[in-house]
Amino acid sequence: MGICCLCGVKIGFGGKWTKIKDIGRINLEDFPIESFIEGKVPEEEICLVCGGIIIAKKRSVEERQIELQERTNAIEKAEESSSEQKKRLTELQKRSPEYKVEWDKNGIIQFKNERIAILQRMWGAQVEFIVAFDDLTNEGYRLMAIDEGKTADGGAGFSGGANAYFYFQKMEYVK
Repeated sequence: MGICCLCGVKIGFGGKWTKIKDIGRINLEDFPIESFIEGKVPEEEICLVCGGIIIAKKRSVEERQIELQERTNAIEKAEESSSEQKKRLTELQKRSPEYKVEWDKNGIIQFKNERIAILQRMWGAQVEFIVAFDDLTNEGYRLMAIDEGKTADGGAGFSGGANAYFYFQKMEYVK
């Protein structure tokens, strides 16, 4: 397993196209490969996609150069995006403990703060659910989403789940 020296993508087993040292053996019709491999080690690999772009003789040199550059830019953006997602996840994980204190996984009111509330409808607690639903509505919360959850017997004709979740937001925080 290696990494393409042009675009940076991981090359899986059997997925490499060629090595830099072998690129000279291919007739590239004046394709200026030197500008792309400058500073690369001869043993570095080029992936199948980049190799295909380089040898695409039906396209002009300029078209091939642009396509290689666009591929490199797209992969760099994807890596940045992944890094940003990891940062957001880390931030959420840091903030999770302050919310877990308020979380009651066994209650009808699973979670409630000044912005959101989550109710759980459970078997045998329909009246308590109605009371909690009414209280939230009275306090200015609006039902935004319902997660029906898993069905009681695998979906043999029953509507709704054994435990359904109801997500509310206070309207002053909805933009």
